[in-house]
Amino acid sequence: MEQLAKKQDNTNNLLIIEEFCEDCVSDIPIRARHCEICRNCVATFDHHCNFVGNCIGERNKGLFIIFVLNHNLELIFSILVV
Repeated sequence: MEQLAKKQDNTNNLLIIEEFCEDCVSDIPIRARHCEICRNCVATFDHHCNFVGNCIGERNKGLFIIFVLNHNLELIFSILVV
């Protein structure tokens, strides 16, 4: 799947480590992972959520937490009503 590619920066003599996704055929950030269900790379990949229908990552992690909290509040409210 992902392989680490090491590049040498000649100006500062630093070793830069990037990941290469063979499925997307592109360089990706270090914390990004490829989702087999969505078939794309997601930055700071957490998991693929079937309830939401997409991957949970850097851009929508806060919205996912709000979704889970809202769902729990609805569950508690329905238990109290019944």
